[in-house]
Amino acid sequence: MSLADKVRSSAIVARANTTLPERPDRLPRAMLAALPYGRGTLGAVAASCHRYPEATAVVGADESLTYRELWRTSKALANGLADVGVGPDSTVGILSRNSPFFVQTVVAGLMLGADLVFLNTGFGQGQLAEVAVAEQLSCIVHDDEATGLVRAGPVTLNFSRSEVLDLIAKDKSSILDRPSKSSRLVVLTSGTTGRPQGAARSSRSGPDGIAALLGRVPMRLRDTIVIPAPFFHAWGLANLLIGLGLSATVVSDPKFDP
Repeated sequence: MSLADKVRSSAIVARANTTLPERPDRLPRAMLAALPYGRGTLGAVAASCHRYPEATAVVGADESLTYRELWRTSKALANGLADVGVGPDSTVGILSRNSPFFVQTVVAGLMLGADLVFLNTGFGQGQLAEVAVAEQLSCIVHDDEATGLVRAGPVTLNFSRSEVLDLIAKDKSSILDRPSKSSRLVVLTSGTTGRPQGAARSSRSGPDGIAALLGRVPMRLRDTIVIPAPFFHAWGLANLLIGLGLSATVVSDPKFDP
């Protein structure tokens, strides 16, 4: 990519992240919060959580979280997972429908530097077991309704939504200020011609890909974004992560029309 293209990409991202007038303390506070985490996804989420802490981050079918609550509960979950050995060398599968719980799990995984594999909620037992082995999952965090499916598989370390809430409630420790490595985000193919394959990307990336989407979909700072696609798909996940980086209110629903 040429220097001119990089400048254009940075300008698109900066314009989407700017609003006038704005309280003068917000932007410096966001930049300081993001500093330990760099330019990747975790840094963008940290910035939003400290720039607009009282704004609603994600709305689900029966709950919502402000950005302050998202950061606090995700850190508590990261603490709980770290206590049982989940960390930068772990690969965590996330089996969840669209919900604040999904978002908390993603942010917690980023805080730990764990690699994250987004599992299709339509998987049967055989598909889930195949993917778990192929992607070398060390842990699965899942919806309560998937408990039987997950526990019949090869991954012995797993946490249901109810158990995650217990981990959050019991939080008493503090994780490192920054992970020792950036997470990889693994989105699976549909598996129509065989076992679903993982396509990985780093959670620490420049503005190019973000600008490509923002150049066509005019999302802006503090928008309200309804995402009808499942978060475990590339399109749903991209919109979710960009929305969080723009301090948007993300509206989710556990069910969607295909």
